[in-house]
Amino acid sequence: MESNVTVHRVVRDKKKPGQYIEPHSHPFFHYLFGLAGHVRMHAAETDFVVPPGGLAMIPPGIEHSIHSLDDSCSLNIKFTCEGCLAKPAAQLPLFLPLIGDYQQVLLKNLLEEAVLQRAGSAELVSLRMYELLLLLNRTESAALPAPPVDVGRNSKLKKALELIAIYPNLSVAELAAACGYHENYFSSFFKEAMGCTPRHYINLQKMNKAKDLLLFSDCNVTQTAEQLGFSCVHYFSRVFHQLTGITPSEYLSRGSQPVTVNVVHNSNTPAGIFEFPLRDPAS
Repeated sequence: MESNVTVHRVVRDKKKPGQYIEPHSHPFFHYLFGLAGHVRMHAAETDFVVPPGGLAMIPPGIEHSIHSLDDSCSLNIKFTCEGCLAKPAAQLPLFLPLIGDYQQVLLKNLLEEAVLQRAGSAELVSLRMYELLLLLNRTESAALPAPPVDVGRNSKLKKALELIAIYPNLSVAELAAACGYHENYFSSFFKEAMGCTPRHYINLQKMNKAKDLLLFSDCNVTQTAEQLGFSCVHYFSRVFHQLTGITPSEYLSRGSQPVTVNVVHNSNTPAGIFEFPLRDPAS
């Protein structure tokens, strides 16, 4: 399928109750994904409320307005799409009240890539958007589950991974005991099966949860460390830096501000402005 999807702007946007953006239109697609609170939108003579997990999909040229009903937070993506995917993308419904888990993961990963700004992040952001469009164009897209993780036929390994997912604060000794192994044997068995030590795997899972808390909740660095079972915030910061390349404070700072990624000036870049002024409610 020949198609060119280019993300030009990614913004994580917080609004206070009553704040709004007046009716406007763009020469590009505008997707709004609800993270917290509720946003009312009016588009093409239709009103709908975007809750957490909901997705508004405004195609080019459609006038729309945005009103925050409470303390809201949303992910706004401005992109262009050319080729054979452009027409199906423009014909998607304006609003889905709840998208599937895997689509939500794609959108959150898109924001994480924008915040980390590592080599290739701009390209990955556009690829995530391309994948999302392909999934949304499937008739069963609203109910797509996350792809299952194949852990083989070993029931003990499966149990260990399930326990880590549910209880990321378990120590390696507690995890080994829950699986019926001595700690040293369990560590060797786990490393052979997964390619890393259980401690490294647990830290990876914790850092994924940490990124989620720092980007999508009001937790600060200390609160995030405490929720993930780190008794020392400095050790948490060191582990976070080792696995992501930046400190959690820097990650939080980038994520708390409007994040702009991949403002590409090429044949696909539309003319005009990307952001319209946010208005406060009349007193």
